[in-house]
Amino acid sequence: MREPEEKNVELIKNVYTSIGQGDIPKVLSMMSDDVEIRLPGPSAIPFSGTYRGHEGFKKFATRLVENIDWEAREMEVLEFIAQGDRVVVLGNEHLTARPTGRSWMTDWVMVWTVINGKVTLLREFHETASILQAFKANSKLNN
Repeated sequence: MREPEEKNVELIKNVYTSIGQGDIPKVLSMMSDDVEIRLPGPSAIPFSGTYRGHEGFKKFATRLVENIDWEAREMEVLEFIAQGDRVVVLGNEHLTARPTGRSWMTDWVMVWTVINGKVTLLREFHETASILQAFKANSKLNN
């Protein structure tokens, strides 16, 4: 990797560490003021959607913590791939929905864009069918 790409990977590793420690002010210090977070999925997944700016990130983080048993979360980061201003991270997680107590396992890809040493865009891609099932109130709704 070239030096700018190494710096971008190091920044994203620091973001993951800070998120794991619950240090939102530190996470925000690594994000541009107009950062955008995109997590596509149906509205039944309480944290899916697009979030903009620091307030948007705080709203996203709040929705995650309110709807996922954060203490029981198991996350594994498998690989960092960097090219230009993008860092692609491959990983998986085992999570539990607070409202239902149901767990799910998902592989994911997170695509981070870093410009001038700050995160400007995060796009997350998850296997949403299992997440949706975990949040459904009635398991008979398995359509």
